[in-house]
Amino acid sequence: MTGEPRAKAIHMHINTQEPMAKTIAVANDVYEMLAKDKRKDESFSDVLRRWRRSRPSLMDSFGLWGDMPDEEFRRIKKAIESVDRPVSEELGWRKRSR
Repeated sequence: MTGEPRAKAIHMHINTQEPMAKTIAVANDVYEMLAKDKRKDESFSDVLRRWRRSRPSLMDSFGLWGDMPDEEFRRIKKAIESVDRPVSEELGWRKRSR
């Protein structure tokens, strides 16, 4: 086998106890992350569910600025659009003293 590339391992997990189980293939590093974070009484599906619950969606932020006054929104938008200066400088914010 000298000179031949070594085959990469593919980790597969099949949960046969669930009636709607699906088989997925993941890269080695992803499998290692899952296995490291998996608790004794958890399945890999449980780990993925727990991860998903602990990481909020961007959609959770939808509407947060809905009641912001127009002038404040314009100031923030202008600050975001001027990436060459710090946002705190654009908004006229001062550093808090500790």
